[in-house]
Amino acid sequence: MNIIKSNIQAEITLNEANCNKNINIIECSEEICTKDTYVFYKNEGYYCVDAKTLKLIEENGYYIDSSINNNGKLTHLIKRWTDIDGEVIFESLNGKDGYYINAGSDRHSYGLILCHSKKGCITGYVSNFGYYIPENEMGIILCSENTKCKLQKEVSNYYINAGYQRKKYPLIYCSNGKCEGSVQVDGYYLMHIHSTLIKCVNHQCGIILARIGYYLNAENKKYNIMCIRFNANISCGRRLANPGIYISAVPDVLLNCMSEYCQEDELHDGIYRASTTYDLVLNGSQRDNSNTRTMYNLISCKNNICKELSSLELRNFPICSYFNNICFYQPLQSSEKNTKNYLSPGEYCTNDNHSILFLVTGIVPLKEDSNLMNLPNEKNCISATNKYSDNFFYISNKLYMINEGKIAEINKMGIYFINTAYNTLVKSNNIEDYNDRYIKIFYCNGNYCKPWEKPEVVTYFSNTFNKIFKYDPYYDKISFAYEYDLKCTYNSNNYCVIDEKDEEKIKEIDDREFCVTNDGELVLILLSKDETKESLSLHQHQNQRQYRHFNDTKIIRATSNENSYISSSKETTTKNNRTYIKNEDNFLVECMKAKNDDEPIYGLAKHFYKLDLKSAKIISNSGHYIVNSSTNKAINNKDFKKINKSIKIYNCIRGNCEPNSHPSSNYFYYDNISQLMVKYRNNNRTWELLNNSGYVYTSVNPNYVSVFQYNTLQNHINISSIQAEGDYYTLDNQLFTCTKGNEAIYNCVPISKPNYYFTVNGFILNCEINDYDDEIYDEIYNENDNGMEDTNKIDNDKKENDIDDNGKEKEIDNKIGSDIIKGKEKEKNEYEDNNDINELETNRKRKNNKKKRQLNKYKCKRMKCNLNELYSIYDAYYRCTSNDTLLKINNNQCSFNEKVIINYPTMFSNAMDEDVYRQVLNSDSLQEKYHIKTKASKKEKSNLIHSIHGVFTNCTYDNEVKVFNYDLICAEDQLLVNLSTKVIEICSKIDFGFVQCIAEDNNPDKCNPNSFQIIHPSFLKLLISIISISLIYIY
Repeated sequence: MNIIKSNIQAEITLNEANCNKNINIIECSEEICTKDTYVFYKNEGYYCVDAKTLKLIEENGYYIDSSINNNGKLTHLIKRWTDIDGEVIFESLNGKDGYYINAGSDRHSYGLILCHSKKGCITGYVSNFGYYIPENEMGIILCSENTKCKLQKEVSNYYINAGYQRKKYPLIYCSNGKCEGSVQVDGYYLMHIHSTLIKCVNHQCGIILARIGYYLNAENKKYNIMCIRFNANISCGRRLANPGIYISAVPDVLLNCMSEYCQEDELHDGIYRASTTYDLVLNGSQRDNSNTRTMYNLISCKNNICKELSSLELRNFPICSYFNNICFYQPLQSSEKNTKNYLSPGEYCTNDNHSILFLVTGIVPLKEDSNLMNLPNEKNCISATNKYSDNFFYISNKLYMINEGKIAEINKMGIYFINTAYNTLVKSNNIEDYNDRYIKIFYCNGNYCKPWEKPEVVTYFSNTFNKIFKYDPYYDKISFAYEYDLKCTYNSNNYCVIDEKDEEKIKEIDDREFCVTNDGELVLILLSKDETKESLSLHQHQNQRQYRHFNDTKIIRATSNENSYISSSKETTTKNNRTYIKNEDNFLVECMKAKNDDEPIYGLAKHFYKLDLKSAKIISNSGHYIVNSSTNKAINNKDFKKINKSIKIYNCIRGNCEPNSHPSSNYFYYDNISQLMVKYRNNNRTWELLNNSGYVYTSVNPNYVSVFQYNTLQNHINISSIQAEGDYYTLDNQLFTCTKGNEAIYNCVPISKPNYYFTVNGFILNCEINDYDDEIYDEIYNENDNGMEDTNKIDNDKKENDIDDNGKEKEIDNKIGSDIIKGKEKEKNEYEDNNDINELETNRKRKNNKKKRQLNKYKCKRMKCNLNELYSIYDAYYRCTSNDTLLKINNNQCSFNEKVIINYPTMFSNAMDEDVYRQVLNSDSLQEKYHIKTKASKKEKSNLIHSIHGVFTNCTYDNEVKVFNYDLICAEDQLLVNLSTKVIEICSKIDFGFVQCIAEDNNPDKCNPNSFQIIHPSFLKLLISIISISLIYIY
């Protein structure tokens, strides 16, 4: 092998007296080089095996020359190559900016050498998978994932640049074997592989697999990229664009080539003039230039799916004649009969060759001829031409955008400002342009559009250009929410990256409550260390932290083309109740965003908001607002079917809201959002949902707790204030006495003494002081502070608690209260000091007993009545219905021929007036019996209503004086002698009158005439006056 020496004299110097050269090896007795480097000596390249040994380079390629050091930089390369004659040539080259394939010993780790004027020549800078521009720009270097790099000379089209200049030149363009960096423009680029394309968006480029269809050619927008199936593969190439619209291979995009250059249009439902045409031969004659006419195809888009119309659909498409915004509908030219006689607003028609589209704005009638004298008088259509370029029109719950060759239905979710004087969509930095008198605002929800209804509260919202606005109903004005809007990227774990590079603007973030995403979605920035994350759950009662521990927080790198999490050092800042986590060029804050527009969420920043995708309304009404802790949505019935019922309450008073971290178990909370009723249970730290109808002791806002009446209607609650003073028995077995205060406010307090009570909702209750033992007291104290509990529940709890005395002792000490627990700890210390356990136990029991006596509660028991019988209470009549409810009767229930039983409860002293007392209890013995029953009702524990009854008939009602009149048939235990049969008869309510009296073993004097006064059969007239202003009690 012959070696041709280089003429470049850039080499090391050796002391030949100390070195010995043996063909390709030089060995010296002193150190001459650094191991694993390359040097140039006597026009040859050598590898430094160790500090004293050099070996001639044996493989072609580029090596970094360590012979020459320029201010600490290695600026030269050694090139070994073989010419066509097989001669090996070594050169020492001054490294030019660019890449060289590394042939050195570290090539398996670093496939490339990068030479740069600032860094010199180095390895290890970049050699990842991708394409690199060689220093002479001839061909392109491809490096595989295992760092093997090779030079490709047969190259064309575009490549993604992986080199150090990729930020300036994201792409590499190759033509005729020469490659250079290319400035990227958004769009698609052809690659050397015809089945793939490069897609560039916002300075980020990637490779995609091509699909059949058209792509926007970013290189030259007079052309499109057309991809077709060729054999079994897809092949793409450039094609000069025809005027018209193309169906793109990209979802949600159309290619608009109506002008000289093509552009991507967002896909909307509508009608479009296609770029394809066909020739129509006129009158069936032979095809030639004089007898053919160019016809345009049409593209129809529905539900975001587009297709070109078939020949039959084109023949049946409505044709209109047009003159000065007046259209009439021509008969179909096909054999099909006309199916309609007019076109309605929002429909389409075209001219006769489909080159011009028309949007119908009024009724377009069918005309049989084209006589202009027969045209409609009013404008009824708009021509889709450049005259109306990007104009907007509102017709039949839709917004239409018009341009040449297209009529697009706009229903994308958002708020649109339309200047009706010019029919344009407003995009301005001048707020006056949004308050112009010609401005109309429309809201589209994705399906249809409607005029925007001005809210009654302060509202923030974003428009279609992602600008945040504020509407104040007091001034009826729209303003910019901020001088500049913060852009943010939201991720699913309720954290946001603030996409802002200007740190001066970042410092002002504490004044912001909102940022906006690239999709125009409004995001609420939350305060740190508030209690909005606190929730009360079956399994988790502790407060949750608003912000993660900084060392565990993962940061989103906003500049990444994918939302990848990275862990790195972070700088944290807390200011004005917000915590900011800085990582490189972005900040991370906690935030929340609605997932869709029909399920709003609720969140607290400086104000409390109802938040949907595009708007946020300030909550200004007083009340309780209850949400699911996990979703921040309003609670519903499904939330309470889960084992872990985690909810949180916000207390609001005239717009000032705060989290309720310590809910009361004394009353229900009425949710202003869902109208549901919930109650917190201290004993197991869970929430109870109320599903029944009736009276309930409820807090409707933080300042008002009272008894309310409600009805459940289709899983929602209709709540109303009580309308009368009196005693109310609630669904959770509590009894309250309510008195009217100022205006319609009722003050309700638990009963204060044992007694019989007749409630407004028609119950008779016997309420007694309940001397609870430890277990019963503990359960009731935790369940509710008024002590109204179901008797069966208390008995069951008592049986369960009797099982384990030791467990009972511990449970009581845990539940009685922190003061008792603390007292016990103090006593323990005293015991340790005095060594007197008996005295300790005595003191503890004395304090517990004293505590229980102070907190004794009332236990109420509902009394049972006799079904369908009447009861006289407080000068009114009530009928006993199911569930032992007494309903007040009215005049419609007064039947003359009906026999009724009227009971006079003995527990109420005024159950009978003097007239009733005299006529019903018309003997000393009956009076004595009445007094005996009255005393017994106060002593007996029976839940039956003690009463004296009578049988009555012939009911009449006097409308003038509001009086019921009854005829008395007989009273309880009255006797008479039947003059015909000489038989003693007794009053029977079962038979509604007198029947033969039969003595009983346990009552031998039952039929003894000496025991009771015997009366002759006659009807006693009983007049009972009903006070017209008496209350009607309805359950």
